[in-house]
Formats: sequence, C-alpha cells, structure tokens
Amino acid sequence: MTDTTDAIDAAGRSSDLDSAVESRLRSLFAGLDESAAATAREVVEASETRWYADLLSDTVDAVAETDDAVDARSVHAAGSAVELLWGYYRLRDRLLVRLSDARAHSLTMDSTTALLAGDYLHAAAYSSISSVPSSHLGACVERLNESARGLVGTFRSAERASPRTEAEVVSYCEDTAGRLGETASVLGSLLADADEAQRRLLGRVGREASVARQLRRICESDPAATAISPPECDESRLRERAARRREDALAALRALPGSVDRSVLRASVGRTA
Repeated sequence: MTDTTDAIDAAGRSSDLDSAVESRLRSLFAGLDESAAATAREVVEASETRWYADLLSDTVDAVAETDDAVDARSVHAAGSAVELLWGYYRLRDRLLVRLSDARAHSLTMDSTTALLAGDYLHAAAYSSISSVPSSHLGACVERLNESARGLVGTFRSAERASPRTEAEVVSYCEDTAGRLGETASVLGSLLADADEAQRRLLGRVGREASVARQLRRICESDPAATAISPPECDESRLRERAARRREDALAALRALPGSVDRSVLRASVGRTA
C-alpha cells in the first residue's frame, strides 16, 4: 500500500470510530446537568479529534489476524476510556497554568468545579473500560489504572513546581501525553492478543508518537489567543525534540515482526492533529 492509500484508509476508519466514540461519550454524561458534570462533558466535547481512540483502533487493526477478530464494542469502550483520561489530563493541566501578568486572560474556571469534573472523567474512564469482555478485562483495567495513577502523581508533582524549562516540558509531556499514548497502544495490543514482545514495541510506538505530537502542539499553540505564558525554552529545540521522538516511534515500528501491518500504524504516527 502507498502512504496516500494508507492515509485515506486510516481517515475512513478514523471517521467511523470517532462517531462511535462520540456516541459512547455522550451516553456516559447523559442526564448530568450539575456544573461539574457539565464541565466534564464540555472538556470531552471540545477535543478536536479522538487521536488516542484512533491510535488504539489502529493498533488493533495492525495486530489482529482478521478485520472482525476483535469485537468493535470492545475497541470503542477502551478507546473511550483513554479519551476520558485525555480529558482528565486537559482539565487538570488547565489548573496548572501560570498566567503572565503582562497579558489579560479569560480563564475563569472555578478550581473546585474543575477538580470535581476531573473526578467525573476519571470515574467515567473506568466505567467505559468495564464494557471490555471478561477475557481481557483484568489486564485492561490494570493498564488503565497504572496510567491513571501515573497521571495523578505527575499532577501532584507539577503543582509544586510547574514545568518551565525545555527538559521539564519534555519530561512532563512524557509523563502525561506519552503515558496516554503508550496506554492506548498497549490496550489495543491486549485486545488483539499481541504477545509481550509486541506489546512492548507497540507501547513504545504509542508513547513516542504521542510525545512528538504533544511537543508540536505546544509549539503551534498561539500564546496571544490563550494568554498563557510560554515555556522558558527555545521553540526550535522543542521542534527538534518532536522530530526525534517521531523517528523513535518509526524505529520501534520497524522493529515489529512482519505479521504486524506497519502501514496502518505508520499513518497513525504521521497524524499530528
């Protein structure tokens, strides 16, 4: 397959998956109207894409022997769980923002409401993963729990000292976005019955691709629009770091055995939105 064909096929699968995940996410928050639940719902709905759910689905497609080897409902449930943790990350990340006195801003979210909304998202992730069939449920819950605990620990550390330097920003991206990317890939590999060696490599693909994506997102954010102080680091160096992490993801991809459809994941690694 050519890279263009890979991209077209991936886009079609992504659109179908996104619709299914959107429907599932809406159902989890249906009927919850109080302010914290509304905030949680808004955070989830504000995400531009379902990149992590797509990565999980692409991992399943790359590893599974046939198109119908893995129940689509399991993929949607696991993908939604990771997207909910991504929402939790974005919500808690906003609470760590250090605003510049030189800029006006409109960040008015009440911290108590935000923390409660984060709890909703955290709990909803576990609710979603519980729909995975029993044969994979234990391993998937364990992996999700490991990721969630890691995020909580990272935020506790960041509350004491917000990341500012280049090294701190990269480390923070590794411990948040990178952790979620690895989780998405590992969950997908578990659902597709990949062996342990494949899971390690696929987890590395997800981690490195997600760190690269997040570093690019930082570089491409508009400080004037967000009114948030930029990190105390050189943007060009962050872009170099992002490029290296993407190459690391591709190196892990090349190390996978021939039984894995690398073309599916190559398109996934290339998506930055």
